[in-house]
Amino acid sequence: MGNDEHREKEMKLVLALAVIFSMLLTACSPAPIKTSELAGNWQLASFTGNETLQVQGDEPITLNFDSTKQSINGFAGCNRYFGQYDLSDGKLSFSKMGMTKMLCQENNEIELYFMEQLKSVAGAQIRSGKLQLTSSNGDVLLELTRG
Repeated sequence: MGNDEHREKEMKLVLALAVIFSMLLTACSPAPIKTSELAGNWQLASFTGNETLQVQGDEPITLNFDSTKQSINGFAGCNRYFGQYDLSDGKLSFSKMGMTKMLCQENNEIELYFMEQLKSVAGAQIRSGKLQLTSSNGDVLLELTRG
């Protein structure tokens, strides 16, 4: 076998491997989340990166998406909150946020942390049936399950 034939076979192999690798990367990337997938009630499953925070009391922390009004509302541990959301090209953001102002001894730290995390959300994905709210660099901030 000549040198040119050997190089041609190597090039074909490299090209084939590049195509296969590209296909694997595409298959592993989650499709952008749709508004219809967000719609409905979600309950906080975990604060990713701060598992020491534990919700006290009987009422779970919730996040409810109303896709017809592009609005959210929920319970943050002590107070109820509300606002608007925007979802486009897999990017999620919250705006026009408001909240009741009850004074609570329990869950104050949790509520503050939850609301700060919501402010940092830049994306969302659903993995294994859980809604993962992510930061701008893709880190999972909050993980929620259907409520």
